[in-house]
Amino acid sequence: MLAVFLLIWMASALQAISCADFVLDIDRLSTDVDCRKKAMEWFQSMCCPVDFSDCAIPSLNKWPVAANEFERVLTDTVTAIRIKAAALVIAEPEIVRKKLESLSPLSGKILRSTLENQ
Repeated sequence: MLAVFLLIWMASALQAISCADFVLDIDRLSTDVDCRKKAMEWFQSMCCPVDFSDCAIPSLNKWPVAANEFERVLTDTVTAIRIKAAALVIAEPEIVRKKLESLSPLSGKILRSTLENQ
């Protein structure tokens, strides 16, 4: 199930980031005060005030999968996207690369790995 989730998440994240005016990564939002402030300012500029002060995500150490298992599934999923599921990824790699800094380190690393050699 994790591989299916990662495959769908990667493909949809790459497409969304490629087309987004503003990238809001929940992992980064919950840990980075400056990111939270920037997001609240962006939403305010759209006349949609939002308070992210209580934003929180579950800890990575509570995942039901061991780290080495996650890495193996991630590697297999990246390979699948590059080789077998490339048609799922409807994105502009250069645009995505420019926006990766808006993501948490883990999300950025995962998505960056799918863009290698593209």
